[in-house]
Formats: sequence, C-alpha cells, structure tokens
Amino acid sequence: MAVILNKATPPLPEVIKLCGGKSAEVYTFLWESAARDVRYDKRTHLPWRERRDCGGTTSWSTKGIADQLGMSRNTVAKALDKLLDNGFLSINGHIPSTHGSYHRVYQVNHPDELEHVRYAISMFADPPSVRYKNFTKTPVLFDYKYYDEMKVWWNKDYYPDSTNY
Repeated sequence: MAVILNKATPPLPEVIKLCGGKSAEVYTFLWESAARDVRYDKRTHLPWRERRDCGGTTSWSTKGIADQLGMSRNTVAKALDKLLDNGFLSINGHIPSTHGSYHRVYQVNHPDELEHVRYAISMFADPPSVRYKNFTKTPVLFDYKYYDEMKVWWNKDYYPDSTNY
C-alpha cells in the first residue's frame, strides 16, 4: 500500500469530530512529519500498482511530541490512543532510542484507506491501543517453585485419563 502523503489532504474535520481538539493538534504534527517521509520503490520498471512505496512514517516519541506542542505526556498519550483506535494512525514497529528504550514508529494512514483500516480494526475484540498495551507489558518471570503444580495441571488438561504423570 502506498502511503505517500505529499498530495493528500489531512482529514482534520473528521479527526476533530471523532477524537477532539488535542488529538487534532497531535495528528497535524504527525501528518507534517510523515509527509516528509517519501521513500519510493526503486524498482522503476514495475507498474505503479505493483510498486511498494513505503513513506508516511514518523518515529517521534510521546515526550518529543509533548515538548514540541507544549502539552503534557499524558495528554499526548491519550490523543495517540484515540488516533490509533479511530484508524488515523497505525504502529509499524519500534526503533531503539539513544537511552536504551524503544520509540514507536507510527504510520499515518492515507485518507483513502481509512475505511479499510477501520474495518480491519472492527474485526478485533479490543481496540488497537488496548492490544498494543497488552502486547508491550513486561513479561512475568517464571517462578520455578510452582513448576510441579503447573505440570500436574497441564497433564490433567491434556491427558485426562492418564493417572501417571
């Protein structure tokens, strides 16, 4: 899917209606950043429909956006969640920061693709912001003292007729 944004118009009235004013500020900031990301597929011998243009991404951190816009980090985080849940943004992955943590790589979805993105979102039980938070929680370390109890429970579930564990 081509997400080159330089000739598209951002859907700001829709963003304001669905997400609110602060979200619109964050969206405008991310749109301007993502519109500068123009990476065309170098395989020029292919027809346009088969090329994989991959622009439209931005890797601003929540803190960086908050500093640039003069908002709190919580306000920016809530705005990003609303934008994710309404299909205006997608998370493409993570890149390492200079401090050892990771920044999200956001893709600003093209306005022509919003209907398709929202349909895909509706197929899941949880909105993208909830799924992302559940996905990125730190894993609970395995506690070996409960290993024998877990082994017995597992064997009973999968081998109900077995008496030898």
